[in-house]
Amino acid sequence: MQICAKKSAHTAATVQTQMHSEYSHYTTTSARARQARKRASTDKHIRAALTAIGFALLIAAASADNAELLGGRATLFVAAVGVLAMWTGTARNA
Repeated sequence: MQICAKKSAHTAATVQTQMHSEYSHYTTTSARARQARKRASTDKHIRAALTAIGFALLIAAASADNAELLGGRATLFVAAVGVLAMWTGTARNA
């Protein structure tokens, strides 16, 4: 009789451990999915900001060139940084 009781107790503990393991897997998987969605959302905002900054730099370079506020190399540098920011902002797998 004692052997059966031990076996039952062991089985209950095994079932409990298995249920805990499945719950742990579910919560871990759910947390990973939430983090992936949050990261994707953050990446979208960063890419949009980079694209906007690059566009603003291009407009500033063109305006500075028209008003002759910057020299040729400085204008070229600002425009190149603007193009680089826009290019980086539109990259999908950055």
